[in-house]
Amino acid sequence: MFDEAETDEFIAVLDGIAPKEYKKLFENIAKSDKQEYVIKEFFEPKCKEIIKK
Repeated sequence: MFDEAETDEFIAVLDGIAPKEYKKLFENIAKSDKQEYVIKEFFEPKCKEIIKK
């Protein structure tokens, strides 16, 4: 679970993601049988980077 500062940083990261990246993510989710894995694969590196700090 993120603390307040980490949550703010995560929101900033989300704001910085290009619309084309989101479009690709949602396309991959829609065509996947393992949707949870696709979402986790997209967000996990971003979350780990925030937690490292």
